[in-house]
This record gives sequence, C-alpha cells and structure tokens, in this order.
Amino acid sequence: MAAIKLLTLALAVHGTFAVDFTVCGFVYRDGVCREGGCPSGTVQQSDTFFNYAACQTGFKCCTGTPTATCENEGNCGVWGATARLAFSKDDKPKQAPWQASLRRMNGQNLPKTLANSLHNAGGVLIQKNWVLSDCAAVMSVGRRDTDETYQDRMIVVLGDYNISIPEVYNNVPQEQVRQVKNVYFHPSFKYNTTSTFNDVLVDYSNTNAQEPFQANAFCMIELTEPVEYNDWVRPICLPKPDICSESQSCRVTGWGITEDETLKDVLQVAYLTSFSKPACEAIDYYSTGNNASLPSNTKCAQNVASTYACVGDFGGPFACDDSANNYRTTLQGVMTTRIPCQGSTTLVSDVPLVVNWVWQTCTNAL
Repeated sequence: MAAIKLLTLALAVHGTFAVDFTVCGFVYRDGVCREGGCPSGTVQQSDTFFNYAACQTGFKCCTGTPTATCENEGNCGVWGATARLAFSKDDKPKQAPWQASLRRMNGQNLPKTLANSLHNAGGVLIQKNWVLSDCAAVMSVGRRDTDETYQDRMIVVLGDYNISIPEVYNNVPQEQVRQVKNVYFHPSFKYNTTSTFNDVLVDYSNTNAQEPFQANAFCMIELTEPVEYNDWVRPICLPKPDICSESQSCRVTGWGITEDETLKDVLQVAYLTSFSKPACEAIDYYSTGNNASLPSNTKCAQNVASTYACVGDFGGPFACDDSANNYRTTLQGVMTTRIPCQGSTTLVSDVPLVVNWVWQTCTNAL
C-alpha cells in the first residue's frame, strides 16, 4: 500500500498523469489474469522515468503469474496470401489452411510418415497443437479395435492439398506431420476414449440407430508438438459460445469419397446453407415424411445439388465468414459421421454450443 501511495505522489509531482491510477503488473481481464495490458477499452499509461504501467482505477490488478488460457489466436480465420474463391469442385491452395487430414497407419509400430499411412477423416486446426473433429470419425482412424491406440495408429497432417503426393514449396515440405498426444471426447458423447469403432458398428447393427454416435460427437485431438504457422497452415476462428444458429451460406472441405466411390486426391470444396435443428427436422419431414428428431447439438446443411459429406470428409470443417469479425473464417460446425453417407443434407455438429467446453479442455491441458 505504501508503494501505491508513493507512486501516486510521484505521478502528481511528475505531472504526466492524473493521480487516480493503480499500478498493474498483471491485469484482470475477461475473468483471468493476463500479462501486458489493461482491459479492453481502458487506458494503459507507462513512464520510462518511473518504470511503471498503470491502469485506471476500478479494474482489479493481479499479482503473481497470470493464468494461461486457450482462446482464438490473432491470425485465425485468415486465408493464405494467394487464396481466391473457388468456383469449381477443386479447392484452391491455401484457401483452407486449417484443414487437417487424419491418417491411419498401415500397420502397428510403423514410422509415422505419409508413406506409411492413408487419409481416413478430416479435422480442423484451432490452436498450434489442437485439432477439433468428429468422435466416430476419429475412432474409425485410430481405434477400430481394443489392441489399437490413437498414438500408434493415427497421425495428423496439416498443410496438405493433394493427399496422393508429397508436396514441396520453395524446396520446403508443405505438409506438417504430427503425432497424437491425447484424445478427448465431449462428456455427453455416448462412448469414451477406451471405446472402439467396432463398438459403434455393433451397436448400429443391433439397433439401426445413428443418434448414439452422432449426438455431442465433438472430439479434441492434442498433438505431441505444435505446428508452425505459414500460408499453408493457420488456425480457424471459433465463434462466440451459445450463438443461435442462423441460416447462412458456408463451405465444407475434404478429400472424402465422391460419387465415383473413391477418395479425391485434391482438396474439394462445396458451398452449403446451414439450418437450425428445428428447421432441419421440418425439412426432413416435408421431404421424406419422417418425423425423426435430429441428434443433440447438431444441425444440417444443404445446397441445390444435394451435396453431402461422406467417408473421408467426416470431422472436417463447416466454415463461414464472420461479418462481425472482419469476415474471418469461423468454424460453425464439423461434419458428422453418417452410415451410410447418402442423403440430401450434410449433418453438422453445432460448434457454437460447445465452445466453452473446447476452450476449457484446451486450457486444462496447459
């Protein structure tokens, strides 16, 4: 307290600022302690002669080490420098730098390389060492049976565009291959990380019900080491939590199986309009006569071409440009596994409804 009074007196004598200031080494903002700066919209002042930083009175200052938290990064949702809108089925390089390829190793205990693996599902980069995906899709890649582990049977590749060949740009490999440290399922998902994809298939064959592996099917993949950001690899932005779904035109990307029953080598893109859960249920009723309810925390998307996601796409992004955030690309959903993958709509897990869980899971692992 004496130090505060001394500084207040010094401020008055020095004549740089008003006396109504409090010393802040660490600042309390958005519910946590942060280093370097006052709360948004307030004034931070500094003085090299007295070597201090000050914030206006009324904002709580913190002492000690600031709390580390996960949040959107400054370069999130920004396309690569040469990206352009795609008007064909082939996406353009660098247009989806957050797109991840989840690849299954061709055998156990193999070196974790592109040559020893095959693309099986999609994912979305949200932090340097975190990818968000669909639970069933992740299980189909890394844990089909009890003798498999995600750490041994799955790798995550960022910066890929053509999955059939190694890609080099300016003599530098474009792809960044990362191993899996941990996998986290949403607590309301029916299965846990010790479950297998075979469990899912057995349950489905017995009940013909897809809701158990579609509801709350959010999976966080923690990488063993962070990726390096460049024009080919950047995170997507996450939306504000609990935002009500609105009809909007967004794009999906992936290498999934198309009408010719093969995976595409080059990343594909399609533009779809999203609808809220009640609207999707109404669309389904009037188009098929079914009176079924969509799984919890999902919505749907469609276009006039009846584009839908399939194997290899599941877990990939449903990405929209956010007009409230300088049109940065924001993740509004991840494509949800469907067996079989036919249909006139794409089922999407609704990311805004679980943003708090996503950030908390990431923060807890710091």
